[in-house]
Amino acid sequence: GQRLATGAAWKEFCERLKRAGRHVLEGGFNMEPIDFADGFHYLAGLVGTGLQQALAFAAPDLPRFYRNPDTRSKWGGENPDNLYLWTKIRPDRTYKVTGTLSNCREILFEFHDGYMQLGDVKVSKPLAASQLVLNPDRSFEIILSAQKPDGNWLELLPDYGYLVVRQYLYDWATERPTDLYIVQVGAEGMAPPPLTAARMAEMLDEAGLWTEVTAEHWRHWMWEAIKSYRKNEIAAPT
Repeated sequence: GQRLATGAAWKEFCERLKRAGRHVLEGGFNMEPIDFADGFHYLAGLVGTGLQQALAFAAPDLPRFYRNPDTRSKWGGENPDNLYLWTKIRPDRTYKVTGTLSNCREILFEFHDGYMQLGDVKVSKPLAASQLVLNPDRSFEIILSAQKPDGNWLELLPDYGYLVVRQYLYDWATERPTDLYIVQVGAEGMAPPPLTAARMAEMLDEAGLWTEVTAEHWRHWMWEAIKSYRKNEIAAPT
């Protein structure tokens, strides 16, 4: 809590943003003014997302879906046919996801241990919407737990801290995403825990780290992609 009261946590957050800005300014690309505009537009989106998702994921016992990346905050390399939702979970709890399936092409539900740009690369076997047992009105319920229940189930595994949802859309003019809701079983209606100074400092740390490392990771990724580019050639798989 002292780091927040003394301003140290905020200062460290701002220092991370300054370093993230250097990845735009010193990226190694041949930058024109429009490129600087695009670069800082990109970085501003990362800052906003870093803060918003830190706040959204403050209490894993009360999960909420946060859309990331999206049109306001790009990372790099995401599938343009996807809508991504993230939420933080605890592997020793039980959760319930509900919704009514829309006309989107497919949905994949999977667990991640974290973000790839932070070095977290584990992804569980996904559960697809096309595998779900639906009610007559196309509504459904999925239980996320360690023990298998009756009905739709996604096995909760140790070491996974996030549920990630990928919705696939082909015709964005007519297809619609499915509205999804998640709750921890037994915590319905529970109030969020009181915010402490120590937890707020942690959220600033999480937001600053995510923003800085994301900016660095994808600048490097793009630089490597440009160096390996060959006109009119399909790149080898990597």
